[in-house]
Amino acid sequence: PLSLSAAGLPAYAGPRPSRVPGEKATTGGDVVDRLGPPSTELRYINAAAFRIPASFEFGDVPRLLPDLRNAGIRDVTLSVIKNFTLHEKMRLQFRAEAFNFFNTPRFGNPGATLGVPAFGVIGAQENLARQVQVALKLIW
Repeated sequence: PLSLSAAGLPAYAGPRPSRVPGEKATTGGDVVDRLGPPSTELRYINAAAFRIPASFEFGDVPRLLPDLRNAGIRDVTLSVIKNFTLHEKMRLQFRAEAFNFFNTPRFGNPGATLGVPAFGVIGAQENLARQVQVALKLIW
């Protein structure tokens, strides 16, 4: 779940934004379809669903929103190991490992501060591209 806050608050306002009735907090489509620079309307969070609270208003958004979550984690790691007997007391082990085998990006959290240009925008990738390592091990 994502936790939202607000910036540029008026005097005596609460730290959280308020919901706009009738607006959904999420935008539709796949995560990749909702990536865009802050200057566009392509956002992970629907900015029209929230507003800055007025003076002496606490803000009605809960600490964690149940319908607003970050993009999930999908990661596949593959290992292939083969042992070869060279001699009675000697073995050779071949090992190949691939991290993030399908090269699936894992996106960072969207900007969660209402009132800044990056609100609702995912601006980073959290994982690395596919990495492959190969090793030989002599066991005696």
